Amino acid sequence: NQNSEECPETLTLKADATLQVLAYEGAYVSPIVKQKFTLKASGNSGSGGSSSTATLVEDAVNLKVGDQVVIVATDYTAALSTEQKTNNRGQAGITKEGKNVTLSQNVQILTLEEGAVDNTFAFNTGSGYLYAASSNSNHLKTQTTNNANGSWSISITDGVASIVAQGTNTRNVMQYNQSSSLFACYSSASQKAISLYKVNIATAEDY
Repeated sequence: NQNSEECPETLTLKADATLQVLAYEGAYVSPIVKQKFTLKASGNSGSGGSSSTATLVEDAVNLKVGDQVVIVATDYTAALSTEQKTNNRGQAGITKEGKNVTLSQNVQILTLEEGAVDNTFAFNTGSGYLYAASSNSNHLKTQTTNNANGSWSISITDGVASIVAQGTNTRNVMQYNQSSSLFACYSSASQKAISLYKVNIATAEDY
């Protein structure tokens, strides 16, 4: 109605919104026009989309609870995927350009949470937590509630991440197995190195 708030010259939206506007002059009042605006994110939770991008994390101090990250094979165009195999995680394709990657549809985007052990992180997939699942086999699985086996210490040197679970299961070093095209946990750094990339979250400019 004519008594509602007048629209400013510049309107900045920082969240999803539905706008309803009308124009009037004298006795004339236009029909109400309704338009929904949805934030189009560069990255999203769950799985990557064709426009999802992420940037290399070069220092673990730049990680914090709430960050969305992807796990990438340092020297390969492969990222941990949404495919939970029986005992390990599959791989999904990425495109690398400098310190940035573009994610394919099936890349697993993980949300960092506080681990069950001090000074560790948990990787939330949206439906559970990645954890080192065995002392006898190279298992990387997902559990619905977290514990020490899903609490990971993270250190980063020259862009290479050391990601180690802190529970009692001793095959606890997360790495990439290039010959089997999967991500799994090992008792030592015997497989291919991995890196963490932080997903680029949309801002108001992405409307």
